[in-house]
Amino acid sequence: MFGGINCFALGWIGHPSRKRPLSDWREAGRRAVAAAVHYFQGAWRNKFEWCGEKYNKVTSRQALPWIDTYREGLALALAYGDWKSADQIIAWPGPDVRFDDGSFDRTREDNAYYIWLASRLRGETESSAKGQRKLASRTQKRSAGEGKVVKHALRKADAGAPSLEMLAMAFAQRELISRGSRRRPKMLLEAADGLLAGDKKGLAVALTKYIKHYRQREFDLKIVENAICIDATILWHWARRVGLGEIELPEELMVFIPRP
Repeated sequence: MFGGINCFALGWIGHPSRKRPLSDWREAGRRAVAAAVHYFQGAWRNKFEWCGEKYNKVTSRQALPWIDTYREGLALALAYGDWKSADQIIAWPGPDVRFDDGSFDRTREDNAYYIWLASRLRGETESSAKGQRKLASRTQKRSAGEGKVVKHALRKADAGAPSLEMLAMAFAQRELISRGSRRRPKMLLEAADGLLAGDKKGLAVALTKYIKHYRQREFDLKIVENAICIDATILWHWARRVGLGEIELPEELMVFIPRP
């Protein structure tokens, strides 16, 4: 992933590598997307060894790093309009994954933001979780002796569906951000709220504010992939996906959002 995002970023700013196959920066980006999908959803996760320990798809969630591959892979998938790969990537984050500060000192509030956002982009809502709780409660009252079986069936009704507890924990990530002191996840939360509400103007204002913050506080000319504002790219292109169109931002800020 590190090589892929850098090759892509160099090409996006007009300085692609002269060496093949890296000179084809668009293809490098597509390969980075495929690598992210394989990292999270590949069959290798079902059974493997790492550092002398045995893992599977469930236990590896608490063991292996995820945040760099997730952010970069999702941003690139969305930039290409590869919605299928994007959906496979956002299936990964949940409150059960390990804390990961990644390559750029991501905080616990940052982790909370990605977990919360992935849950919302998957279509999970607090109201739906509450509705499932009410259904479980009514069903259990009718069949008191089968309560545990019913609850388990509700949790597993859809393959891969999160349990009620997992949904509640995902939504609790928002509270962690709100109570925290970190500015970046708060600004991204504001932008995400605009996106989820279908508020083009609100999203544009929040993204403008965030990218200006990114340019001033995080952008580093010595780090190639910083030519892309990954978190803004995710929200901007998701807006395209849901029919909000291309969100209008100041021209000098649009350079941070790749459109290959």
